[in-house]
Amino acid sequence: MEKLVENENLPNATQHKNLLYDFYGGMLTKRQCDVFLLRHTEDNSLTEISDIMGITPQAVVESLRNTSGKLDRYEEILGLVAKHERQNTALSEIKHELENIEVKSCPPEILSLLMKTLKLIDDLI
Repeated sequence: MEKLVENENLPNATQHKNLLYDFYGGMLTKRQCDVFLLRHTEDNSLTEISDIMGITPQAVVESLRNTSGKLDRYEEILGLVAKHERQNTALSEIKHELENIEVKSCPPEILSLLMKTLKLIDDLI
């Protein structure tokens, strides 16, 4: 699965679309994927996409609309993106709490466990 969300500066709606694609893109047709990627990762215009794909600009618009609708419906049914976002929020809160533990008072084995746990959380978020 191609990951699209790497730039934290993307507008929220674009990030959300890309997350939906990350989770559910494998459920789309090749054509839907191609049109989506040309528009959302390569930032091609509708005319450019129609030329590349050999379809009309109206067909591009319809494909993007249908693809967006499918991604939204998959999320409504499965809720994987919402669950992912809740998990990341919870992990960030746990990490914050762990980072605020007074390490001077921790025994070495607890400190080691704390450091391993923080590393695991970093790997997940």
